[in-house]
Amino acid sequence: MEIGKRSGGTRLLAVPAVEDRIVEWAVMEVIDEYVDAVLLPWSYAYRKGLGVKDALHDLAAARDEGARWVLRADIKDCFEQIPRWPTLNRLREVVPDPEICQLIQHLVNRRGVGPAARRIRSGRGLHQGSSLSPAHEPLPRRLRP
Repeated sequence: MEIGKRSGGTRLLAVPAVEDRIVEWAVMEVIDEYVDAVLLPWSYAYRKGLGVKDALHDLAAARDEGARWVLRADIKDCFEQIPRWPTLNRLREVVPDPEICQLIQHLVNRRGVGPAARRIRSGRGLHQGSSLSPAHEPLPRRLRP
């Protein structure tokens, strides 16, 4: 399905069936503690117990400590540009259960149905609208080495 963007244009969402969403949420409950443990401390998005207020609090603290620059950025088509295999490989390094990782691989690589699904490329990009996408988006950039 497509939804409108504030800036104009549309955003493609690949909203899974109810059954798949239930499985995705269950997977997120299992992997959350592993992924969260290796995220960088300034990563706030899609993390339990953290949000905009926490980011603003830490930003104000950095300012009070002498920080002078702030960068606000928006990555164009972020979810659509993420290469799946490096992201899945990094996830395998973090999550100790190979069966969960295999299930995630299956969920991430599944094909959608309908006209909008044809725009989602095989092997590249994450399905925005999936419960798993927010967990994958930050992995390559936000994990500690």
